[in-house]
Amino acid sequence: MPKRTDLVMEKTADNSENITGVDSRNYEFCGCKIFETEVKTDFAAKALEKPKGQYFTLCFDRFENMADVSDIKPAIIKILKKIVVKQPTSAMLVGLGNSDITPDALGPLCIDKILSTRHLGDDIKSSLGLQGLRCVSTVIPRVLGKTGIEASELVFSLVNSVKPDLIIVIDALAAANRENLCRTFQFTDTGISPGSGVDNKRKELSEKTLGVPVISIGMPTVIDDCGVGNVSMMVTPKEIDMYVKTASEVLANSLNEFLQPFIPKDMLSVLA
Repeated sequence: MPKRTDLVMEKTADNSENITGVDSRNYEFCGCKIFETEVKTDFAAKALEKPKGQYFTLCFDRFENMADVSDIKPAIIKILKKIVVKQPTSAMLVGLGNSDITPDALGPLCIDKILSTRHLGDDIKSSLGLQGLRCVSTVIPRVLGKTGIEASELVFSLVNSVKPDLIIVIDALAAANRENLCRTFQFTDTGISPGSGVDNKRKELSEKTLGVPVISIGMPTVIDDCGVGNVSMMVTPKEIDMYVKTASEVLANSLNEFLQPFIPKDMLSVLA
């Protein structure tokens, strides 16, 4: 059986030319490889088992081989500017996953480093000289087994109250190729189904279910593997602690810069 993967890049590898309704191209930017894929038809969506929409896969060198991890930030911001059609005046960021399990902690760790500003009134912004600060809120729904509440239910309730222009969801993914583990980010405008990476798919978070554009961002941290006695296992790199910590930091820094373009970068790093 083929290994499960959340990466469209892997699903289309050596096969995209045989699937009608898929447009793909790739190029290099700031030392990274970017793969753009658009799933345009219902036929293609069914063949790839992925919703119609845009997918961007950013491939970079392993973190421990990079002189400065922040070098990939311009590539992340470039993709965000392409995939977010309309610049938001307000955004809600959602960190999916379980912070107690390292391979599943990307979302919560990233959200911890996001600059939340919704609580700041205009008078406070003015007194700080930050009139251009955009409204950003964050939430970590935790996992269904601990809360008894679907992430989609919680986010839906908050959307009705907070009314953001954009939702950005961060979660850990699964890959089929170990070479893609912890060295790729996938961005898509199709939303996400929590738990899909570990075959525990829950109700999706998407524009269709929430009524607000949803961008999802993920990094594969596990792969399926057949161990001794053909026992199915989820395998993760031994350096996963460092990989997830570093990935959450570079993602959060990039998102802060993207969402707050009118704030000087040196001040933004202090605020966040």
